Amino acid sequence: ANGTSSQAQLDALALEIDSLIESVFNASNTRTNGRSIFAGTRTLDDAYTATRVGGEITAVTYNGNDEIVSIEIEEGSQVDVNIPGPQAFQDTIDIFTTLIGIRDDLRAGNQTNVQNVQLGQIQSALEQTLYGLARIGATQNRLELVNNGLLDGNVRLRKLISEKTEADYADTVLQLNIAQNAYESALNAAGRVLQASLLDFIR
Repeated sequence: ANGTSSQAQLDALALEIDSLIESVFNASNTRTNGRSIFAGTRTLDDAYTATRVGGEITAVTYNGNDEIVSIEIEEGSQVDVNIPGPQAFQDTIDIFTTLIGIRDDLRAGNQTNVQNVQLGQIQSALEQTLYGLARIGATQNRLELVNNGLLDGNVRLRKLISEKTEADYADTVLQLNIAQNAYESALNAAGRVLQASLLDFIR
């Protein structure tokens, strides 16, 4: 955009920008487990649709909503598990409109507008994207802390269960034999004391 590029060079750059538009559009319709991650709660549909002219994207429309999906990760604590598309792609700067504008300005040879307007919007779009990544990173760190706590708790619980349920095998067999011998001795003694014949019964 410094005014020294030929129109052929600008057209080549426009092709690269067009490829970038397609990449961003595909990213905006990313799915996980068959559900669109940027469509708010309308996860069964694509978050964005594109208007095309001659196969190229000329406009992008959001189909989702702005609702946030939250899940409970521990008692009384929830985290957001989605970012609606407008927050990711169209919050301060509409990334789609900016990229489409750059492509069209390059093809029109309008380097002044690219230099004075579009590059500033690209910087704002980059900051917007980095902010979204920071939010995701903060959520990931929180989930990792909870996960580590659960793993530690699981180790402590297993140790406690082990201490309460596991017994020394040899000692257990010995105690069982002692109990069995005592039981049999008691039965024999009772049998001798209570031996009664039919004659004893008749008396």
